[in-house]
Amino acid sequence: MSNGGWSGDIKDHNQSINYPKNGVWGITLESEMRSGGTGPDAAHSENKYFMFDANGATNRAKAVSPDGTIIDLVPGRWDAGGYYINTVFDDEAVEIIEENGVAQSPYTGSFQPDGQLSDLDDTHSTGEWKLRIWDFLIEDSGTLDSWSIQIVGTAQDLDNDGIDNNFDICPELANPEQEDFDNDGIGDLCDDDIDNDGVLNGIDNCNYTPLGDAVDIYECTIFSLPATNFTNKISSETCNNSNNGSIYIEAIELYNYTAHLVGNGLDRIQTFDSATLFNNLEAGVYEICISVESQEDYELCFDAVITEPEDFTVVSKTDKTNGELNLALTGGANYYIELNGNITSTTDDEVSIKLESGINQLSITTDKNCQGVFTKTINNSVEPLVYPNPISDEHILNIVLNNTELSEVHVTLASQMGQVIFSENIQLNAGTGTIDISNLASGLYILTIPSNEGISNIKIIKN
Repeated sequence: MSNGGWSGDIKDHNQSINYPKNGVWGITLESEMRSGGTGPDAAHSENKYFMFDANGATNRAKAVSPDGTIIDLVPGRWDAGGYYINTVFDDEAVEIIEENGVAQSPYTGSFQPDGQLSDLDDTHSTGEWKLRIWDFLIEDSGTLDSWSIQIVGTAQDLDNDGIDNNFDICPELANPEQEDFDNDGIGDLCDDDIDNDGVLNGIDNCNYTPLGDAVDIYECTIFSLPATNFTNKISSETCNNSNNGSIYIEAIELYNYTAHLVGNGLDRIQTFDSATLFNNLEAGVYEICISVESQEDYELCFDAVITEPEDFTVVSKTDKTNGELNLALTGGANYYIELNGNITSTTDDEVSIKLESGINQLSITTDKNCQGVFTKTINNSVEPLVYPNPISDEHILNIVLNNTELSEVHVTLASQMGQVIFSENIQLNAGTGTIDISNLASGLYILTIPSNEGISNIKIIKN
């Protein structure tokens, strides 16, 4: 046997095992070892021992290699006791354990095994080794304390790639990286079917198709992306006809993408690898299709909807009984209400506000300037409001009634002497109407306005 090359020890068994007195045969200890080599030179208990409590004991020991080869170490024999302390079994030893070896006990040092360890030459040493020992008699018992095995041999590397044949997954072709795509224990360089798809490499269009992938008729992986690869953020128009909507697309996996947007008269193409933005979009429906460079069969399409806010509207109604103004608001997220100089904000669509006695000035806006301003003068009194009065250079006389539900009212304008100058119905919007006074001469006039509370006669002065 060679004394060079490499050597390795099996993990020692250090836990004692007792042999009962009931005639149990074949107590077996197992130990795993990973070593290169082509065969053991010695099986031994170097610096360890196993011991039998030996009055009239009959003992046998065998070694079992990973491939199942059995080597007799100690023959079955009768003696009065046997102790094994630092006992080594070696083909090259001089001493033997005799049939009736009680005089030799305890057995310390090197002894020839009953079989030949050389029977294991040129076999793989990698795997599970076993030691089997027996106590033939039922009157006594014994204890195995520990055991170990040493392998001595010469490493082999046929392809000179630095990997011992015992571990090389392609021992005849140099492959120091030990590539094995399908993990079948056969290196890619010497595997007739690298991806283990049942199609030999010579006729396989795609030799590296991962197991379980969806494949086409050529046994090649069909390109796909996870359903969660793309995220979209759609921002609608801030105001009607502002045309400032946008669609933002972001990808998790980096590829050379092309995004094609079509809709509302637009046809845009943008390339990106991680993210892209389509902006300046008007309200409407758009189709976006995403493709990947060099992947002709891949395309993902989806629709995106850009919206615009509702029109900003205000419906007001005066509650005469409680002196409140009830507002119904639409088109905004936040509303800013100014009444007689006092400003409040709200997100509610319905609001009630306490009115002051007399004339109230109302102004309402949203958080978007483009939606404009709603203004209104509210007369919270029995008498109609007429302004400006006196009249200077103005050409319009405003009339505000406290009844905002009237759509028209009949008014009469007469001179101080009772001559009727104007008498007709005027249209009202939320209780407010106007009279054209551009041709009115200077003087004192009486404006007569009927209402549910009676008839109001108001003096008008034209300077």
